[in-house]
Amino acid sequence: MASVWTWFVARTAHVTLPPIVPVAMFLAVWILYATDRLLDGVGGTAEDMEARHRFHRRHRRGFEIALTTASLALIPLVLAMPATSLRLYIGLAVLLAGWFLVVHRLTRNWRLKLPKELMPGLFCAAAAFIPVWANRGFDHLELACAAIAFGVLIIFNCLCIYAWEHQQMADAHWTTRLGVRYLTQLGVATVLLSLLAIALAGEQMAPIFIATALAATLLLALNQIRGALEPTDLRAASDLVLLTPLLVAPFLR
Repeated sequence: MASVWTWFVARTAHVTLPPIVPVAMFLAVWILYATDRLLDGVGGTAEDMEARHRFHRRHRRGFEIALTTASLALIPLVLAMPATSLRLYIGLAVLLAGWFLVVHRLTRNWRLKLPKELMPGLFCAAAAFIPVWANRGFDHLELACAAIAFGVLIIFNCLCIYAWEHQQMADAHWTTRLGVRYLTQLGVATVLLSLLAIALAGEQMAPIFIATALAATLLLALNQIRGALEPTDLRAASDLVLLTPLLVAPFLR
């Protein structure tokens, strides 16, 4: 998903993106995802875990081999990145490593509650837009608004998944409880603000807002039929929803 958005944002902004960047993004995101699931399964009991955590724990050895292979494949891709993008990605990786440390170590020792559904929006938006920021700088207002819209979409997606998979929310951060309580309103606001941005933004950035509005609309539809699907199916569908750039990209000039 992140690699698709990285490619789509660069193409929308007419920035030449080396093919290694989306490939490296795909590997990096999978490594982070699998590592996060494996760490979630450390020290817990099977009864306390969700299905995806139990799956990763059951096949831990296979995932460790795959993670090692993917990490080795990622190294030459990272080293071949443009220097300006590489510096920004290194900075983001340091922040992400710090966040992993807090989530998987300090929260367990100190019983901290963190805004876990907010942070993916920040990290995903930064990762997807770094190649364009590295090329254009940070003073492009419409580009900044597009990054914010994408980040809000990711947050909405994470809140939807949390709401679909949890009946009790006493252990959640207050931002998560608030977001789930007003989930529909947040989705509607994401759609409306994206549509407003389409009207106000220049023609070049409009496709990003169109893809954002379309994805948020589909997530709202999934939330309406949540009772008819299993949480695992809902999660898979939510990942597919975030591929809306593939529907919009054929219309780019």
